[in-house]
Amino acid sequence: MNSSTAAAGDVPAVFALGDSFVDTGNNNYVVTIAKSNFPPYGRDFPGETPTGRFSNGRLIPDFLGIKYLSSVRHDLI
Repeated sequence: MNSSTAAAGDVPAVFALGDSFVDTGNNNYVVTIAKSNFPPYGRDFPGETPTGRFSNGRLIPDFLGIKYLSSVRHDLI
């Protein structure tokens, strides 16, 4: 495959693991003073329950992928 063929093709998925820009994870089981299992964290989740995540799930890759979602899935914004 030459570079022009690779550049012209569609990319079906992108996986990026372990990067804080795409995976906020949680630290509920890590000994640290930085915790997010209390309000205001979780205020965007059903029941406004903190989950231990430092994000509401709307990360940079979520916004980059919005234009590729179907019209019924634009609830990310």
